Amino acid sequence: MPKIKYVDHRFSPETRLVIEQANRIITDYQRQGYDLTLRQLYYQFVSRDLIPNSDREYKRLGSVINDARLAGLIDWYAITDRTRNLRSVAHWGAPSDVIESAAASFRMDKWANQPCRP
Repeated sequence: MPKIKYVDHRFSPETRLVIEQANRIITDYQRQGYDLTLRQLYYQFVSRDLIPNSDREYKRLGSVINDARLAGLIDWYAITDRTRNLRSVAHWGAPSDVIESAAASFRMDKWANQPCRP
């Protein structure tokens, strides 16, 4: 698990405590074979009465986690973002493969000339 330091950052004692708590929660879930999103980590903080449940605290935790990652204090892979998917361009091995793919997806609109559609 990479903890890579990109920037020097001086954290207050209160922020250091949040980072330590986050790392304990993350480690606990990793031992069970799970990864966490920032929102899941936030709700772990809330459910453990470590922070109040508010938008302000969610944004603050996100900022602390971001800064801690940049400072090399939290593993870059510890927090996942399941809403971001890798997009790639379709690839084919030969021009004939493209034609086969197009033929397989070809459909005619059977309702195009109908006066109404049920």
